[in-house]
Amino acid sequence: MERALRDEAGAAIGGVEPIAFEPSSCPAFRAEVGTDGVDFVFHFYPPEGMTRAAYWLEDFPAALDVVARSFFRALPPTLRAAYTPELGSWWMRADGFARPLAPALPQVRELYRRLEEALRTRSTT
Repeated sequence: MERALRDEAGAAIGGVEPIAFEPSSCPAFRAEVGTDGVDFVFHFYPPEGMTRAAYWLEDFPAALDVVARSFFRALPPTLRAAYTPELGSWWMRADGFARPLAPALPQVRELYRRLEEALRTRSTT
């Protein structure tokens, strides 16, 4: 997770403020999203009980790539994603697309809906 270190007084060390994440869950993945200025930062985790490595290491990133490019109408370097082996999670950043998080949540839910649909389609083909 992207979290800033804090000193005893609770101030961010190095002037970096922590990102407050909003968790979400659906059958295909667990996720959290936060904003870093005008950028969305996402963390995606496998669904509880997931045992099929190919789903998480192949199917999920392939679907995320297609859905994110279409949803945000953007390409790298505006969209960046990477696998984090220490956490077994995927990280994605969408530069310049964030607004204050509360009004953006319907937009984020739509991204999750499309991603879940793409994953459902992939698993049945």
